[in-house]
Amino acid sequence: MAHDADTFWHLYTTSTCAVERRRAQFMALLAEGRPLPEILQVTRYSRVTAYDLVNRYRDRGLAGLCDGRHTNQGAPRLLSAEQQQTLATRLHADFEAGHRLVWERRSELASGAVRTVRSPRAHL
Repeated sequence: MAHDADTFWHLYTTSTCAVERRRAQFMALLAEGRPLPEILQVTRYSRVTAYDLVNRYRDRGLAGLCDGRHTNQGAPRLLSAEQQQTLATRLHADFEAGHRLVWERRSELASGAVRTVRSPRAHL
């Protein structure tokens, strides 16, 4: 292991991210030489998750302990800003006219293949 238990305990005490703290705790206990069943009981990790975490640490070092959700940008938007504005304008106009938009699939929304259906005015 490239880091000692003190390094992991320091990360554990200074991190504000619960996921990173838990992972640092796991690695600190492992670096101290504690038995794996004890570590799994304390951290509540499964054996599979523990091995995945060790592999992440081997591949990325301390950065592998970080919670990747903080830097994940998510999936790209389905509609451009212009398409979003067009859709919002159309929804507003149809709502004001007492209509509602109905589409079957997300791809129809993205392509603009929506149909207007006459319906009673909805209350939101």
